[in-house]
Amino acid sequence: MRALSLYVLLFLSVSSTAQEITPVQRFDQTGKFWMYWGYNRAWYTNSDIHIHGQDFDVNFYDVRAVDRPEKFGLKEYFSPTRLSIPQNNYRFGYVINQHWGVSIGIDHMKYVVVNGQEVTMSGVVLPATNRSNNYVGSYINTPATLSRDLMRFEHTNGLNLFSVDAEYTCRVAKLFKEKFGIYWQTNAGIGMLVPKTEAHLFSDTQFPEGYGIDNKYHIAGYAASLRVGPEFRFLRNFFVKAQLRGGWIILPDVYINNEAPVRADHQFGFMQFNMTAGGYFPIRLRKKH
Repeated sequence: MRALSLYVLLFLSVSSTAQEITPVQRFDQTGKFWMYWGYNRAWYTNSDIHIHGQDFDVNFYDVRAVDRPEKFGLKEYFSPTRLSIPQNNYRFGYVINQHWGVSIGIDHMKYVVVNGQEVTMSGVVLPATNRSNNYVGSYINTPATLSRDLMRFEHTNGLNLFSVDAEYTCRVAKLFKEKFGIYWQTNAGIGMLVPKTEAHLFSDTQFPEGYGIDNKYHIAGYAASLRVGPEFRFLRNFFVKAQLRGGWIILPDVYINNEAPVRADHQFGFMQFNMTAGGYFPIRLRKKH
């Protein structure tokens, strides 16, 4: 929650400052496309996770989760065969005019429920033959340790946000005879979540994997978000961005065992910091003679 509060304060302060900035721009990128690639870290609010199937229906309350960044290394982050493994961002956009543009892109985050934390749970678990029966019973706000046997739950391949953003840009400063410029961007977007969820419920030595699998990609929900931060342009058409994205994710249809009638649902706030690099490029249609 502290990260989300920081995001809100930063957004309000910079938005009010941006209104005072003179919008004149000689580095006009109107009519150009752009793209970027980069990496992110993410933070999440606690959430209530609801799991349900034919023989169980359980809520876990106030569950904490974290991201899972790759340890930094040249091979891990810059090898062409491994670019999609770290938490990454890539995006394509079009500049409509000096201030406005649109973009589409993917934010590849990772979401891992922290095992060993203390939670409360409510619901019912009935006997079954395909998983552990150690957790059979009824629960009403019962304290529980969220062990790996009780539930392993993660979107690590990953928590993929496909979004469409409206983008507003204004210039803050120009340097070195306008070979270098600083711009502020405020963007709003909506999108869908396509996670690849790995879930394992109610396991023991007889059923070490419990009930659940590493599921396939699936449209599981939707999100709305704001993205703010500076863009540093150099040599006219190249840029580096350092941005914060914050918003709310709703996942009403999370797979636990692919198409089986077993699902999870939860919703939570998120905060993401990303560093990206890219460039502008014109695409001109050939004129007819």
